[in-house]
Amino acid sequence: MVDIDNFKTINDTYGHHAGDAAIKKVSTKIQACIRKIDIAARYGGDEFAVILPSSTMEDAKTVAERIVKEVSSTPIMWDMNKIQLSVSVGVGQFDSNMSPEEITRCSDKALYEAKLAGKNTFRIFELSKQN
Repeated sequence: MVDIDNFKTINDTYGHHAGDAAIKKVSTKIQACIRKIDIAARYGGDEFAVILPSSTMEDAKTVAERIVKEVSSTPIMWDMNKIQLSVSVGVGQFDSNMSPEEITRCSDKALYEAKLAGKNTFRIFELSKQN
């Protein structure tokens, strides 16, 4: 899961069109960081789901790092204002015994940890540490 940091502040300060521009920019950056077989979709509001089939946790970590770096490296310009963007990323691990809801919940837990860590970072939810 990828969540735009301080998205409400962008909307409140610069307006919803600026928020839309932020969503488009983040979407473009996510797409640039993943492979053709990967899937990225807007999950709701300022949140995106990214699915990395046939990937290891190390692969997912690399993609998460790349997304965080790419988004923060390119601000958007809005009405002559430079808006610095950042994202927090939560990585969950697929397990064939888990439902899609459980996988999403794990990713959300990792995302929450990334937000608590100060945003503009990622965290990984590892099943082995939860058992």
